[in-house]
Amino acid sequence: MEWQPIETVPKDGQTVLAYVPARKGFVSRQDVIPVHWSSWGGGVWENSTSGGKVNDNPSHWMPLPEPPR
Repeated sequence: MEWQPIETVPKDGQTVLAYVPARKGFVSRQDVIPVHWSSWGGGVWENSTSGGKVNDNPSHWMPLPEPPR
């Protein structure tokens, strides 16, 4: 899996990992988060864990890995 430019992300509601540069440098890692695109309000990124709007723009994305077996 390689990071892809955010412009290529599928906007069909599936959850992906996003890199959010504005969140880099926090003690607890907050720059890589699971997100999905929501068409709500004209289109926004939402945190797939909390459901909250992501206020900072992601720059890259990658698919979620397969879960362990």
